Amino acid sequence: ANYNIGDDVKAGDILFTIDSPDLLQAESTLLASAGVLELQKRTLARALNLLKAGGTAGDAAAAAALTLAVTLPSSASLHAGGVCLIYDATAKTAHGLTFDGPLATARAARTIHGVLGALPWARAVAPAATLARFGVAVSPVRAGRLTHADVLLGDAAALSVFMSPRRQLLAAGEMLRQPALADTLDRL
Repeated sequence: ANYNIGDDVKAGDILFTIDSPDLLQAESTLLASAGVLELQKRTLARALNLLKAGGTAGDAAAAAALTLAVTLPSSASLHAGGVCLIYDATAKTAHGLTFDGPLATARAARTIHGVLGALPWARAVAPAATLARFGVAVSPVRAGRLTHADVLLGDAAALSVFMSPRRQLLAAGEMLRQPALADTLDRL
């Protein structure tokens, strides 16, 4: 219905609609961000559990890095490179750690844990290995991204990770299980 200034309207009447590609993109970005935020909260919770068990920031950082390799494999795999800054509050110095190449994230996590960790290395690895073995639910955003991930088509091994037992790409709510990654994490 079209309304003019001064017309009577009832609660629930639609006064106007906005059809904007920019608004749709903003909504898509918001949904994607919400999904990433939820995964980050879970990663943080696992890291905090290590702190509560007597661990240090080194234990928590190592566990978080490895967990992200499970929960966000397209962004933070074990082979992802990066930079980590470590601040020593006692000495008031900062140290940079740059990592790249095969198993870069794993090597960085091991280095950080070796320097700053207090708990056994297996405790830092366990949360990520458990998630990889038993699975992480695929979010609606991740499921949508999988359908547009042309890079998977050229890599049969990568594609198989994201396939359901029905040999279809994982759908929202299905579990992404990565037993090979869990085995790799167990061997670290």
